[in-house]
Parts: sequence; structure tokens; C-alpha cells
Amino acid sequence: MKKVFKHERLYPFMLKIDLKMKLTVLLVFVTLFQLQAKETYGQKTKISLNLTEVSIEQVFNEIEKQTEFKFLYNYNDANYDKTISVKAKKEQVNAILKRVLKGTNVTFKVLGKQIVLKKDEKKSLEALKNTKAKVHSPTKIIQDLTISGAIVDEAGVPLPGVNIIVEGTTTGTQSDFDGEYAIKVKKGAVLLFSYVGYQSQKVTVANSSTINIIMKEEAGVLDEVVVIGYGTQKKVNLTSAVQMVDMKDLENRPVKSLTEMLTASVPGLNVTINSGAPNAEPSLNIRGFTGINASAAPLVLVDGVPQDIRFVNPNDVESISVLKDAAASAIYGSRAPNGVILISTKSGKKGQGMQVNFSTTLITSSPIGLPDPQDSNIDAIHRNNRRYNSQQAPLFTDEAIERMRQYIAGEITTTNIILPNGKYGSVYEYNANNNHYETGYRQNVFNRQNNLSLSGGSEKTTYFASLGAINNQGVYNGPNDWLKRYSSLIKVNTDVTDWLNIGASSKYGRQIVNRPNIWNQGQNDGSVFNLLGFIGSLPDYDDNGSPNEFSIVPNLNGLSGGVHNTIDDLWLTGQFTLKLVKGLSIKGDYSWNVNNQLTTDTETVFGSYDADGTPKNSRRSPPVDKIEKTARNRTYHNLNLVATYKLNLKNHDFTALAGYNEELFQNNTLSAGNSLFYTQTTQSISTTYGDSPFADDTIYAWATRGYFGRLTYNYKEKYLLDFNARYDASSKYSPETRWAFFPSVSAGYNIAKENFWPLKDAVSMFKIKGSWGKLGNNSAGGNYTYLPTLGTNSQTPVLLDGGKLPYVTMPGILSSDLTWTKPRTIGFGLEIAAFNNRFTAEYDWYQKTIYDQIGIAEQYSEVLGTNPPNRNNAVSETRGWEFSTTWRDKAFNIKESPLNYSIRAGISDYIGYVVKYEGSDSGLRNQWTPGQVFGELYGWTSSGIAQNSETFQSQALWRSGWFYAGDILYADTNGDGLVNNGQGSYWYAQGDRKFLGHNYARYRYNIALNASWKGFSISALFEGVGKHTKYSRQKFSYGDRNFSSVQNQERGYWSLNNQDAYYPRAYHTNINNDYLRLSNDQYALNLAHLRIKNVNLSYSLPSEVLSRIGLRNLSINVSGENLGMVFNKSRIKEYDPIQIANDFLTYPPSRIFSLGVNVGI
Repeated sequence: MKKVFKHERLYPFMLKIDLKMKLTVLLVFVTLFQLQAKETYGQKTKISLNLTEVSIEQVFNEIEKQTEFKFLYNYNDANYDKTISVKAKKEQVNAILKRVLKGTNVTFKVLGKQIVLKKDEKKSLEALKNTKAKVHSPTKIIQDLTISGAIVDEAGVPLPGVNIIVEGTTTGTQSDFDGEYAIKVKKGAVLLFSYVGYQSQKVTVANSSTINIIMKEEAGVLDEVVVIGYGTQKKVNLTSAVQMVDMKDLENRPVKSLTEMLTASVPGLNVTINSGAPNAEPSLNIRGFTGINASAAPLVLVDGVPQDIRFVNPNDVESISVLKDAAASAIYGSRAPNGVILISTKSGKKGQGMQVNFSTTLITSSPIGLPDPQDSNIDAIHRNNRRYNSQQAPLFTDEAIERMRQYIAGEITTTNIILPNGKYGSVYEYNANNNHYETGYRQNVFNRQNNLSLSGGSEKTTYFASLGAINNQGVYNGPNDWLKRYSSLIKVNTDVTDWLNIGASSKYGRQIVNRPNIWNQGQNDGSVFNLLGFIGSLPDYDDNGSPNEFSIVPNLNGLSGGVHNTIDDLWLTGQFTLKLVKGLSIKGDYSWNVNNQLTTDTETVFGSYDADGTPKNSRRSPPVDKIEKTARNRTYHNLNLVATYKLNLKNHDFTALAGYNEELFQNNTLSAGNSLFYTQTTQSISTTYGDSPFADDTIYAWATRGYFGRLTYNYKEKYLLDFNARYDASSKYSPETRWAFFPSVSAGYNIAKENFWPLKDAVSMFKIKGSWGKLGNNSAGGNYTYLPTLGTNSQTPVLLDGGKLPYVTMPGILSSDLTWTKPRTIGFGLEIAAFNNRFTAEYDWYQKTIYDQIGIAEQYSEVLGTNPPNRNNAVSETRGWEFSTTWRDKAFNIKESPLNYSIRAGISDYIGYVVKYEGSDSGLRNQWTPGQVFGELYGWTSSGIAQNSETFQSQALWRSGWFYAGDILYADTNGDGLVNNGQGSYWYAQGDRKFLGHNYARYRYNIALNASWKGFSISALFEGVGKHTKYSRQKFSYGDRNFSSVQNQERGYWSLNNQDAYYPRAYHTNINNDYLRLSNDQYALNLAHLRIKNVNLSYSLPSEVLSRIGLRNLSINVSGENLGMVFNKSRIKEYDPIQIANDFLTYPPSRIFSLGVNVGI
């Protein structure tokens, strides 16, 4: 077998985490303090230039390439095409610019890392004639200076409350109501001016005692730099579907993972929360269906490497980009058929003193959507009525129901009678009044999150280090329902020379999860929710203190064992960047990951005892003690080498990128177990004595290799073109089909840049864009699609030679040409920015066709003897659109300070359907048919509730059974004299059934509101669904079953005394072949809603207070998550739409409140 990679075997091992972490942290912090000790004060950037006969604009481009400066200017203010020559050797940028701009009517100002050029009609050109470039050597100055000045905005309006901080210290002040300030500093100190909604500015104190500042509004979306595959681009130049997450929406959120924070952040990024369990992670999907009725997750890259998003500390995140279409994702090839999420973590900043940040958050959560059962005596009466409606004998005697009434009234305290034989009565003789949801769930749970970070840098070296800890208790009433997660990040980068930068990083995460083990149900939270709906007359513990044989609350209390899972995840990365020649940079990085997981699953027997003390069989206790341990070791290697070359020819900008990537993944899993503990106090495999021990292992590996490239062209940010391509190989396919080519192209035209554009003063961007791309998917078909594999079994199904012997099964037939699934995407979009970028809007339409999906094989003879092979013969398609808009502005002044606000809204929708599926003309059920739409829900048309049994005699029914007054009636809509579901399973032949809606969320939308004034800020996030039809057959929706509590809605069921009821008659189990539970238009649920996802209020102390207490910043925030509904279209409003969408069989969601404190030193 030809291998993609040649590698040596890696043996699994267990990390000695504690020792390694202590040594690593010690060494890093020693290094950081050494770096800090070398700092003096902020120094200006110096560069060397040797340019002959070039335009002024080309000089600007060269400065941008050598530094982190970005130029902002109006091209019409001066003749920037003027040809000049510039020579400079390690000169300050401002000195070079003075020479370059000599003789023009343009002046410049350095604002942080931005250089703003502005036309100055009053400027004396004669004063610039004598300006010469000077080289200033930094000298340590110790004398104090009193610096004063005025701070205004671009319109000349004074700005009160501007923070002025001496960089690297806690010394600071604020401007007064007239925008004036005064501060005593040393010469050479760097003053940092910051104000909400404006760009921060840094000014180095020289000889002048007056420093006046013009504050400029924050850079608009046109200058926003977006992280893309293997690089960055200005948003105005993007031609593919890429969108940044607004990091402000993620601040101070009291949730346990970054995935939850991404909810309602970007249109087209679908975050689905299916459970509120402590360890549950929402599912991620970009742009809907990724195959035939499938919605696979996107590729998540953290600092350019695929990583588990669970271990990403939200406090470490600098930016998040979502790559939605093939044009943006093609450069990642076969690993990105479903889109990409790029996460960049924070780094230190050059010239920044050491900064320490600490945050702590106290959290309280309460379950929502818990049923509210009726009192047990009312419940018992209804259960008897349902039995009567089902032609069955009643369950509860009148005496038992009377005892329930007496127990509720406090007239008796026992929960069951004792029979003459000394034993308790039957399950229907109990008379307690128990809400199992109250005893099974805790109503208030307290949790905590802590984060600590340290960052800074010298002129050459930057560093960032962080620690995070989460303690998340679940709401089950027991000891085995919690999650603890720890994370650490260490990053160091240094300029070894002017042309070489090296860096290293370490990421470590540990997650520990404990869950209860419900015998015969495992960790099925849905079953728990269902089983807690037991008869209310049953106590959790009998009068003698013994666990009740039917209640699962003792299981939640930890009596039946639990599942303990620990994951250790370590990443080590080394990287370098070479800049040997002008315009060329070469970057390489290598990452190594080891992921170790240990799971211990125990089942322990617990006893239930009758009134006389004799043991009785508990329905919830395992029959025997068991233990199973699973150890999994995974290693991953990732290598990247990327060369980027940038070329500017006057107004023509070219960027070329070429790279190489390879991955290797190895898995080794070992499981073992046995039964029967010697003692339950020591639960180990070595302390078992069962006669059926077992052991099993799973070993597999895969590898990829790819070559990729990109070519972009930009003419004056007007005409934009982008080509991407990747040539990929995967070890999962045969050598003949292993390699594949994945290209993409996108283009954009910003009409607003044209001279004829009539709305220049109002609309600064009006960009039309389009894209086409082809991707691959190597995750379909398994790890060894072209290799025949043998199955094994320990015992033959029949006796051979007097016994059952181990045997090997024959492999199935393989397709030698099985290869990649190939999605192809086409898209069109429009982006608008107007009113000085205060208003932005973006619309995208796309069509994704997924070719060569694995479908059913052609029909073979029944005597084939094995399974037919898989084939690449299915095609599906997804179409959708997205729209987002933002408005940012200042409303008015309150006590001389402006009120800043922003409004963001987004909406998206998609639909998918089958294009091709082999065998669809065979008439067999459970096969897809071309034209069939995914998620369509069909049902009957209700014609009301029968008021007498004779009504059914006039209906021709295709199901047998007994039908009576109070049952639902279905209409014969096609007039064939029958009420049926048509012939076969074709979507277009549904008989009398009609289209009810789609059983997935459509028209997902979000609204984000933000406002700030001085140190106060408030934000609100809303999440909504426009259409979602669900037909639930669970008892919580309508109807009921034995052993389930009756909800208050039961009162709306049909009876002789309530013939106008909304619900049909109640019954006991699946009578009449579930006829009454068939989907229909009457009881289909509309899950459209608008949820208050998050509200956050925070306050930051002013700088003059901070300087007195020796802090850099201090803020306090109060936050609420999942606060309620603005509206809910479901008729069952006591349940959350998340619960209904999952048929109520899920861990309930929680309402969360938090109090957080952030401190910076």
C-alpha cells in the first residue's frame, strides 16, 4: 500500500501535566520579567529607503510594507503621482514624510499606527523649505514637565472626559468640560489619549509643554482588516463571503464556551443549542445543508491550526472571521467543504509595558421549561379517565385517590398503605403528592469563572500569557452533574534581526466532566426528563427511607454510579517569518498536539426495601455492578510553509501567495471492563471478580498533503479580483483517486470609486461582487475507503464442534473509484457603506451544489453474499441568502459627554433538496426522490373533533381500530373517497396529507443594541426564528401515556361536558395504531419566536480615580442570559422552543445571571 506520508510509530503516553505546567509557567514568567527590565520608553519607528524616480504614493506603500503604519488620505488633495527620489537610512518616519511632502499643501498627523494626511490651506509652504530629516537617538530624560492642552473632535467641539494615561504607568487624568487637561510627566514619556468611539492616539513628550489633540472617530468598516485564509485583507477589498464577528457582542457573557457566544453573531452562522447540560456544546453550521439531509460542522482554525473550540478561552480571542463560501475556503481544500471559522488569539504589543488583567464572574442559573404537574389526586382521576377512553380498567382505586387528598391536606403523613403481609401496597396504592421535577432538578445553581492574563513587549519582543478556569455545576439534584474546564496560553515573538522573526506558543486545556448514570438509560438526558414525569403519587423515597423502586431521583442523587471523563489537550507551535527582499515574506510553522482522554463508566447496585425490610427489585438499580474504562490517545501534526509577495505598480496592487501544508492524525483507543465489585468503596477493574472481563482497542490514522496559492489584484480599491486554488491529497482514498484540484475565483466592482458616482458625499462604498468555487470533502466514507477490512466476532451464531467459536467475517465489495464529495458554490453579493460609514449593509445570495455524494449502490442479486459497494452517485443542492446591516452614531450630549450607540441586525435563510439519487424510481420506501425538499413536514387536514361515533362511519379509513366521540377527524382532501397517505413514500404523492412547513429553523435573525456614555455601557442581544414547524408526539405536546404526569393543559381535553375543547379525548397508550397522534394541521406547533438572548450593563471607573488607586482599569458588569421571550408563537408557551424542537427529550435550558469584575494593572 502506497502511503501518503512516511512516519515512525508514535506510542501513546500520559502527560505529567502538573510538573510540565509548573516549569513552563516559571520559565516564561522569568523570561517576561527579563524582557520588561530592558524597556525604557516608547521609541519612534525608523526605516531605510532607497527609492529613485517613484511616485509619492509608492513611497507611502513602501512605508506600509516596512512598518505597521497605514496611510489615510484623500487622493484628490494633492498630486500623489508626483515623481520623487528618497534616500534614508534608519530615519524616523515623520522626518521622511516631511521631506516627501515638502512643497505640497498637505500636512500629516500620526495617530497610533495610522498616518492621516490632510489638506491644510493655511499652512505656510515656505516654512517647510528648511525642514530636514533628523535622526534622534533615544536618551533617558529625568526632568519633569507639565504638559497641558485642549482636546477637540474633528469639528472643533471640545471633548470632556478623554482619558490621558502615561503609557506603562497608572498615572493619568481626564479632560475637563472644556476639553482641557494638564498632567506632569517626564520628557520622553508617551501619553495615550483614549475616548469611547474615537481612535486612541499616542504622543511622545518632547520639548513643547503644549500638546493639542484632534480626536478622530474610530476607523470605519472600509479600513477594517479582516483575517482570511493564510493572510489578511481590508474589508473594502474583499470579494468573497467573509464576515467578522463583532467582539463587543462577546464581552462579559456568562456562558461556558465560545461556541455559545457565537449565537446570533453572524448571519449564515447557525448555532443550534440542543441541550442545557453542563458539558453540552452547541452545534455549528455555515449556510445550512451540506449534503443529503446533513448539516456538517465547519472547520475551526485557531491561529491557523485546526483545534477543538471547547478549549478556546473567550478572553484570549482577538478576532473571529467566518469564511462562508468556496471562494474564501478553497485555499483550505478538502478540510473546508462546510466553511471555516478563523479564530486569532491575543498577542503582546511592542513598546507596551507589562499589563496584568484579572477578571472574575459569579454566576447563578435556574432551569426553565419545567412542567407543572397537577396534584396527585387530580392526576389519578385523569389517568383513570384515559384508561376508560381506551376501554381499559382504571389504575387507581377510590380509596387511593382519597388518601392522596388527605396527604395533600396534611391529614396523613404516610405515602403508602402496609398490607397484612407487612409489605407496601402496589405502585397504584401510593398516595404522595410529588413533583419529581422539583426534586430531580435544583432550582438555583452557583458557578464561577476566573481569568488572568499578562502581556507586553519591548522594541523587539512581545509576549502574552493567560490562565482561565470555569466551574459549571448542572441543575440535576446530585453530585454527578458538573463540568470543570481549565485553559492556558503562552505566546512569545521576537525580532532576531531586521529580516527574521521567530515565535513559539503553548496552549493547554483540561476538561473534567461528571454525569449521572441512569441504568438502562446511560446519560440520556431526554429519558431523564421523560421519566421525571412519573405518577405524582410516587415518592422518591419510601416511608422507611428506601429508594422508591420506580423513581429515578435516587439515580440522580448518585446511587447508581456515574460517568467521569477527563480530557487533556496540549498544543505546541513554533514559527518563523523571513523578510529577505522587498515585498516578499516567507512564513513557516509547525504544530504538534496530543489529546488524552480517560473515561470511567460505573454502574452500582443500590437496594430498595419493602415495609418489612425485605429486599425488592428496583426498576432503577442495575442488576450487577459494572465498570468500563476507556483510554484514548490522539496525536496530530500540522506543517505550513507560506510565501507571500506584494507588488505595487502605481495604482495596481498585486499579492501572490503560494504554500504547502501537511497533516498527520493518529488515534489509539483502549477499552476494558468487568462486573461485580469486591467492594463499592474501591471501584476499579482490578477489584472486580466477574467471569466476563473484556478488552478492545481501536487504531487508525489519516494524513493529508496540499499545495495552495492565491493571486489578488486591486486597482484603486475599485476593480478587485481574487484567484484561489489548492491541490490536495488524502490517505483515505486510493492512489488513483487521492489527488484533486479545488479552484475558486471571485471579483468585485466598487462603483463608488468611479468619478461619475453621483453620491460621493453620502455613499463611500457600493460594491458588487460575485464568486465561484469548487471544494472537496474527505470525511465521507471512512478512513480506509479503498482497503477491504475483515470483521471479527468472539462467538459464532450457531454451534460448531459443540461450541460457539471465534470467527472472521468477509469484507464487503469496495468501489475502487470512490473519491471526494465535491461541493461547488456560486454566489453574488452587494456591500454598501454610507454617511461616513455610519451605515453599512451587506447582502449575499448563494447556491451550493454537492456532487459525488455517497449514495446507495445499484441493485445487485440477492445472492451476492455481502453488502454492495458505496458509490459517488448522489447530488443535492442548497440555496440561501443573508442580509446584515449596522448603524453607528452619536445621539446627543449628556452633561457635555456624547451618548454613543449602535444597532446591528441580520437575517438569513436557506433551503435544500435532492437533485439526484440512484434507485429513487424503485418505489422502495425510505429513499430520496429528486426534487424532495429537506425538512418538509406533511400532515393531514383536521376537520374537527367527532361529537358522536357515527361520524366515523361516513369516513373511509385506511387504519383499523375503534373510533368514538372525542376523536379527531381527518379530511379527504383529494376527493378519492379515502383518507390515506397516498402510495409509496414519494414527496409528490402524499394522498390526503398536505405541506405543513419545515421542521428546522428558517429566517434566523438577530438584533444587537449597544449604547455608551462616559464609563457606562449597555448592550442587548436578541435572537429570533421566523418559521419553524414542529409536530411533537410527546405527552408534553398533547395526548398522554401511562406513567406520565398530566399538565394543566389537560383541562382542555374533550369530554361530554367539554365538547368545545381544543384537544381530542385523552387516552392511555398507543390505541388505534397511534391514529390520534398522526401529524396534522390542527396540532402542529409554530416555533417562531424572538428571544432576549443577553443583556449586559457595565461601568468603568474614570482614569483620575484609577490613578489614585494604582490601577490601569477597573470595571464592573451585570449580565443576564436567556432572559425570556419578546414573543413566542407556540401555543405551549411554558416550554422553551429548544425543548419542543427536541421533542422535549433534552436537558432543560437555564436562565443565567452574573456579576463580573475586571481589573487591569
